[in-house]
This record gives sequence, C-alpha cells and structure tokens, in this order.
Amino acid sequence: MVCLSFKQLTRHDRIVVVARRMTARQIADDMEERIRSGEYPPGTRLPTTLELANLYRVGTTTASSVYLMLRERGLTEGMQGVGIFVREDAGL
Repeated sequence: MVCLSFKQLTRHDRIVVVARRMTARQIADDMEERIRSGEYPPGTRLPTTLELANLYRVGTTTASSVYLMLRERGLTEGMQGVGIFVREDAGL
C-alpha cells in the first residue's frame, strides 16, 4: 500500500503525479485502526516484519519501527521466535 500524495508539475503541458511512501507512523496508525476495528482481533498473529514491509512497500527497518510503535501503544506483544500478536486487551 502506498499513500499517494499528489503534486501537479507542469512540464510541456503534462501532469506528473508523484507518489510518496507511507511513514512508519502512518502505517502504525493504519494497523491500529485495523486492530481496533476487529480486522485483527485479539490473539491474532500479525504479519512478519518482512511480510509487513512487502505489504506496505517499505523497508524492514520501517516495518520494525511500526511494530515498536504498536507495542508502545499497548496493542501488541511479541514472543521470541513465534511472532507478534494482538494483545487480548487491545480493543479496549
């Protein structure tokens, strides 16, 4: 998913559209919305860091930052070698 930020640049009567990738904060906000809406219910294993990076077309460092933000917001918990899961009390 790419967040589109449109700029119109005229060059020889053409319009050029520039796409901007989502930031880690924007992705974390999107994931939080998905968790709170029930798309990812409590106990659900979330995509791996690599899967999340591919899903949003960002680097793995950005995807790792997303999961750190979600943990800081109290929405997820990780289990070493198992995965990252939506906390049972995340929907509250």
